[in-house]
Amino acid sequence: QGLLGIVTEFWNDNKEFNRYLQGIEKNQYTTRSTAKKNKLQKKSETGLDETERNLTIREKQLELEEREAELELKRLNIKKMKKRS
Repeated sequence: QGLLGIVTEFWNDNKEFNRYLQGIEKNQYTTRSTAKKNKLQKKSETGLDETERNLTIREKQLELEEREAELELKRLNIKKMKKRS
């Protein structure tokens, strides 16, 4: 096995190693791509992502608090009217 044999062996090992690295790179890309696709799919199933859902919940809470405040105000007005009469 002369110099040519050593170079050929190194070249073949290098090609195999490059294929291995490309496989890892492809797997990482696929994993990231799949994760992104799953997130998009989850969003399309629920129609909302996490942030939008939290905002919607907060809006509903504020509407409820506003309604409770209105009812409390009406209750106080009724008490005030009863005292006058």
